[in-house]
Amino acid sequence: MLHAKTLLEIIEKGRKVRCMEVERHISDIKCMLPDFNKCLVSHIYREGNGAAHKFAQMGYHLDHPTIWRLIPLEEVVTQLLQNAQGIIVFRMKG
Repeated sequence: MLHAKTLLEIIEKGRKVRCMEVERHISDIKCMLPDFNKCLVSHIYREGNGAAHKFAQMGYHLDHPTIWRLIPLEEVVTQLLQNAQGIIVFRMKG
């Protein structure tokens, strides 16, 4: 299983990959990035950004890349509010 941090490093450094599934993910991400103004891509653990983690969970189950632009989905609103309030979630060691 490829971790998000590894995927980000592949994109940042322009590395080539042999796995077609990983290459598809990289291609999807690169196609979406120009749609964002002044976009900065960085890694943060899921506990640090619950909204992004929720979007990632939802996106994993989609058949094609999707960008939600205007109104946050109900599933994400709680996470957005917690992130905005600075609620801390600790990472469990495992």
